[in-house]
Amino acid sequence: GDFFSVLRNGLFYDTLIQCQDEVRLQVHRCVLGGRSAWFRHLIAEYHESNTNDDYVLQISIDDIQSDVMNEILNYMY
Repeated sequence: GDFFSVLRNGLFYDTLIQCQDEVRLQVHRCVLGGRSAWFRHLIAEYHESNTNDDYVLQISIDDIQSDVMNEILNYMY
């Protein structure tokens, strides 16, 4: 669908997820937060601790490989 195309092409991303293997994935807060309570909570925590007012939020998830995270994202989008 349209969201999947946006994910794959890296369009309009506002969040970077860094995985265990140091791969950084470009994603969208509204999709993650809208699809998952876990991501909604995680994004809220990062927003509260972000003192730089950066537009692109950077989230580190140290216990998951990028190939697994990509499969999760494919499902969510």
